[in-house]
Amino acid sequence: IHYTMDPVFDYNLDNHSTTNDIIKTTEISVNLHFGYREKFIVDDFNRMSIGSKIPMVDLKYTRGISNVFGSNFNYHKLDLKIEHEFPLGNMGKSNVWLRTGKIFNPLPYPLLNIHLGNQTFFYAWFSFNMMNYFEFISDQYASMTYVHHFNGYILNRIPLMKKLKWRTVVNFSVLQGSLNQKNIDLIPASEQNFTTFTGEPYMEVGYGIENIFKVLRIQAFHRLTYKENPGAQVFAIKGTFQFSF
Repeated sequence: IHYTMDPVFDYNLDNHSTTNDIIKTTEISVNLHFGYREKFIVDDFNRMSIGSKIPMVDLKYTRGISNVFGSNFNYHKLDLKIEHEFPLGNMGKSNVWLRTGKIFNPLPYPLLNIHLGNQTFFYAWFSFNMMNYFEFISDQYASMTYVHHFNGYILNRIPLMKKLKWRTVVNFSVLQGSLNQKNIDLIPASEQNFTTFTGEPYMEVGYGIENIFKVLRIQAFHRLTYKENPGAQVFAIKGTFQFSF
């Protein structure tokens, strides 16, 4: 994979200052996936995993190679993802995603881990829904996303709600990371608008209702830490369309 980026900021690499220099990278990645007796839904063009009886594991190694198609950087990255669904009988089911990763070489911050924020009105399961864009970056991190679908365990006890077939859902996300001083030194002071992790992790919690009219999910979210960050939003209501099986 080859990337070309034209940053609007200056950066330093190996003590050589560059001004609005184009960042070019060429990467080779190897991904190992383990899913014991994993099951899939397959149509003519797509294949969707519906899980495995034990946790599924993805291990990805990325090698950045310089002087290939004009690339500038040599680097190594490792990323690990573990996900699993826990059926809990009448109490519904839980889904857990664990992720961790590390970058082993100093790089300009567009090539670091820029953790996905979400400043829209739409819920996104793959992002941190109360985090701003480009708010947190790291060169090593660990995160967990936990979602529990109660199915009808709570609302089915209310007669009128039972007929609607609405379902309650809660989720919790936590992220901890760090940024090496060598990477911080590459970023001009005027561009250091991001947050580095202190002793506490970033955390947020959400709760709401899904299966509204069989396609709508609405949740309230609270940001639990780093609430004093500039522009931080501590509460939001977000929705999404989804189909439940």
